[in-house]
Amino acid sequence: NSLISYSFYGTAISSILNSNDFSPAVYLLSAGAGFITPLLLTRTKEVTLPQAGMTIYGQSRGIIHGMLLPVLISPKEPDLRLTLGFGLAGSMAEGLLGYQWAKRSNFNVGQVSTIGLFSDWGMVLAMGASHASGFYETNDSWESNLLAGCILGGAAGGMLIGNSLAKKDYYSQGDAGVSSNLALVGAYLPVALMSVALPDNPRWYTAVGSVGAAAGLYAGDRLARKYDFSNRQAMFTSLSLIGGGLLGAGLGNIIAQSQDSDEYWYDYDPTWMFVMSAVGAAAGVSVSLLAYTKDINKENKNLSFRLQMNPLVFMNSRLTASDPTGRNAIPILIGKLNIND
Repeated sequence: NSLISYSFYGTAISSILNSNDFSPAVYLLSAGAGFITPLLLTRTKEVTLPQAGMTIYGQSRGIIHGMLLPVLISPKEPDLRLTLGFGLAGSMAEGLLGYQWAKRSNFNVGQVSTIGLFSDWGMVLAMGASHASGFYETNDSWESNLLAGCILGGAAGGMLIGNSLAKKDYYSQGDAGVSSNLALVGAYLPVALMSVALPDNPRWYTAVGSVGAAAGLYAGDRLARKYDFSNRQAMFTSLSLIGGGLLGAGLGNIIAQSQDSDEYWYDYDPTWMFVMSAVGAAAGVSVSLLAYTKDINKENKNLSFRLQMNPLVFMNSRLTASDPTGRNAIPILIGKLNIND
């Protein structure tokens, strides 16, 4: 809440109250209140990590959702102060609603991550589907209204899907991170490959990117049903995506450099960098997932468990039967767990 206050609340309130000039005093007071207010409200409450996560998600995405509301209903471009006011109200409202939702539903961290994952990608896919359908090429005055409606509808639809999957409780926070990486690769790779064909209509790029992202989310969901990825594995999958993409882009730059020009930095085809970076990113994610899925399924050789029956219990049965306190009782089964580092 403090970070959002420092970055948005203070600036928004200062701009709303002072339309012409930025007021440092209003910004500092608003940003400081963004720390003190939640501190006082929660000093006697136990806020769990899922509740905090859902609050942060509602506060951050509520800014976008709130600022889109006047765009959705206004016949012309709304005033900036009105837009900032709706963003401020949306952030606070969705933050409180997210906290109450997580508290009443007793969400875990994986469920919160699942709802956030599908809500965010719902916005992206809704925009992509709208552009691929040609809705933004009519040059009509209601294009901005349509765009706002698509984003808000995608966010709501994605949240419903995420909530439905979260109820099945097979998503972990790491699973959500891996699914997001697969969606990124699924969107990036087909767009990069299509750049080789150079289609005249830009809607083709949006169409294949949206379909690829949806396929990546589906693949992530299938993996989440079978495996339980940790946060560490999700983080290294993200780093593999970035590192593989950078290595591929570097290789593509070397391939595309002109051998005849001294100024080879400017005289090359960027398509090679685009394609090779996408291939490298996909390869990096694939290698990570292959290694981690094997690691998850691999039997832990450092653990051993032995279960033995103790025959002394039968020799001491009379003593055990005559002792109502059970102090002299001997266990029938003895288990031994060995952990070797």
